[in-house]
Amino acid sequence: DEVLTSDGTDIAWAAAGAGGKIGQVLYNQNSTGFDSSTSAWADTAINSPTITPSAADSKILIRFGFSSHVNGATGSPEGTYGIYVDIDGAGDEVIALGVNVGKIRNEGTHSLDFHTTIEVLDDGSAANTTMSTDPRVYSLYMYRIGGTFYINPGGYQNFTTVMEILA
Repeated sequence: DEVLTSDGTDIAWAAAGAGGKIGQVLYNQNSTGFDSSTSAWADTAINSPTITPSAADSKILIRFGFSSHVNGATGSPEGTYGIYVDIDGAGDEVIALGVNVGKIRNEGTHSLDFHTTIEVLDDGSAANTTMSTDPRVYSLYMYRIGGTFYINPGGYQNFTTVMEILA
């Protein structure tokens, strides 16, 4: 394979480098909703895609898209998101949490629906998440800080895309 390259002055064809190719792509869409008024991390169960990497040196790009809102009559209700992975049934381990993933805050007593897209790259560097060829199940978690936190309150479509990126 060849690719078009440039050194800033000249353009030429050259041999393609290794890595960065897509091994597999999974996509799911549904209208599952979730709500919580408890201050604890909770699995939203809106989508839980499973991918089995074809190589132990692959990376996995996870993308969740959904609508959400948080409301409450007092203070500034807010919530935050987290992405967890269960590797071969060993139990959920955190990949990314809180401000590294996303946060929603409502500065008034009204409710607004926000479309949210979260992307996280699982490269096996988070604690207890070493890359392997074992099945990996990804989950979107949320943590309610105040008010009531809603995922997909209006019955909109959620989507999840999971891609294996080969080394």
